[in-house]
Amino acid sequence: MSNRFLVSLTLLVCFMPLVLQADPAVFSGEFDGNEPTSTSFLTHCSGFDKIYQVVGPLQVDTNGNYRYGDASIFYATDIQVSMYEGGFDPQNANANRLDTRDDDGTFALQAGTDYFMVVQPLCDNLEGVWAATLWGPGNLSGDGVIQAPAHWYGNFDGTEPLTDTTPVTTCSPSYYEQNGPLQFDVGGTYYFAPVSEWYGEFGLQFAVYEDSFDPNNPSLNRVASVAFPAFIELEAGQVDLD
Repeated sequence: MSNRFLVSLTLLVCFMPLVLQADPAVFSGEFDGNEPTSTSFLTHCSGFDKIYQVVGPLQVDTNGNYRYGDASIFYATDIQVSMYEGGFDPQNANANRLDTRDDDGTFALQAGTDYFMVVQPLCDNLEGVWAATLWGPGNLSGDGVIQAPAHWYGNFDGTEPLTDTTPVTTCSPSYYEQNGPLQFDVGGTYYFAPVSEWYGEFGLQFAVYEDSFDPNNPSLNRVASVAFPAFIELEAGQVDLD
């Protein structure tokens, strides 16, 4: 018999964040150590070339600043990302480069332009998986773009119901959004990272409930509750995302 987990997100801070303007995009990959190398631009980790992977071409449908976040920094490969306009030449890595970011930051992108995102380990040529997000005033498309599932992002506008989030935060009661039921096809250790916190907007508490969630008794059926990047153990079931 499989277990169904109901996922509830609760806002931790005592102010109202900005509203998400468009669907966030997710990018991921894995370094195996056999990738080619090119120049690394972050000065605190300079001194040798680093392996790289290229994501793109990417396009946006609206001009503006797009926020970048390193979603794998605490559990896998700590990465740096360089954004290129029009193309990337590993033999002349500074040509067409808009900027390079570490944990978070923005890139000014224009509609109708091809961009290439070059992903490199931050300080060492480590093997392992990586993940990153981009979001902004418009939608992203192109090679390597994965649209985040609707149950993993949203907006808090102050009309949401409240629930008790102590002892995790002193801002209790806090707004919450409920998603689910969710089921997982592989049991084991899952990683939670509140990437919106990288963008300087707000932090999230992530709570997982088995079978049901009662906002009047938020401790009931709760199997995990974390406020920062953390690992969560979940049991396997058939995939069922509502």
